[in-house]
Amino acid sequence: MADIIDSTQEFTITLLLEGFATIVSVSAPSTAHEGETITVNVTVRNDGEASDTIWCRLVDTYDNTEIGARQEAVLDVGQETIFTWSLTMPGRDLTIRVEAGHVE
Repeated sequence: MADIIDSTQEFTITLLLEGFATIVSVSAPSTAHEGETITVNVTVRNDGEASDTIWCRLVDTYDNTEIGARQEAVLDVGQETIFTWSLTMPGRDLTIRVEAGHVE
């Protein structure tokens, strides 16, 4: 006795691809006076495999607090955007960590 295949059906489960944020460049002054408004520009590119929401934020390393608001943009693969913040220089040196990522 042998098994006879009477019917078959194939299906595909598609891998969910994601974006991947790459910080391309950061532009900011190297010095500023207390109370002066400074501008920080961060260029970020989606180096992932799919269009995705890419985010960027600035963190003050003095106390690990976020500076300004986190910003987001929907970027296609290979697309870049510039996120811009205007900050007021505090009465101390300011060391900023730039973080970028994607939303899952």
